[in-house]
Amino acid sequence: MNRRHTIISRLFPTFMQYSTWEKSLMTDRQFNARSHIVSVLIEMMKTTAFDKIKITDLCKNAGISREAFYSYFYDRYDAAFWFCEKIHAKVYPIDGIGYDLFTSCCLMNQEQMKNAVFYKNAYKSNDLNAIHYREIFTLENLMTQKVKKYISSDTLSKKHMFQCHHSAILIITSTREWTLADFPTAPEEFAEFQCSMIPEIIQNAYSYKLPQKSDS
Repeated sequence: MNRRHTIISRLFPTFMQYSTWEKSLMTDRQFNARSHIVSVLIEMMKTTAFDKIKITDLCKNAGISREAFYSYFYDRYDAAFWFCEKIHAKVYPIDGIGYDLFTSCCLMNQEQMKNAVFYKNAYKSNDLNAIHYREIFTLENLMTQKVKKYISSDTLSKKHMFQCHHSAILIITSTREWTLADFPTAPEEFAEFQCSMIPEIIQNAYSYKLPQKSDS
């Protein structure tokens, strides 16, 4: 991965992370190397606070050089977010098999519980590079794309842009608090609560099915 690819990845994570385009820009060996580094990072997070993990130690445990690490990731936050982005792409898809918003929130909440050690550790960080800030940006992007497809427009009104932004903040912030509180309610019950705060147009956009293309 070259420097240009790294810069684009940080500026437009929704389009780069774990996407078909990303895979086309990377060899299987490079993609597997990224996955290995992230797996080692997650293993380290079981015993060490995320903010305390040093790149030197991560590289040692992963059996790679610092130069190799920085050829794949900008920093440890970038590596951790790569893991988050794979989950976002799965539970909040733009194309392909879509889910209504309630189902997406349920799946996301289940992933939080499944990967509780990772998320509880990562969510404790609250600096400018914190994972949840990047998640808000990504989910807002995904919601924006969904609404654009739903209303068949390349642009959104200020109202719709604000609704996407505010909805992303509500979902990610509430998910973070729910996770740090050690999941006080069931994923389905919490998803119902989350969806009750989301504007109708976004819920409709997630329930909307794109017209099937004719074979003729």
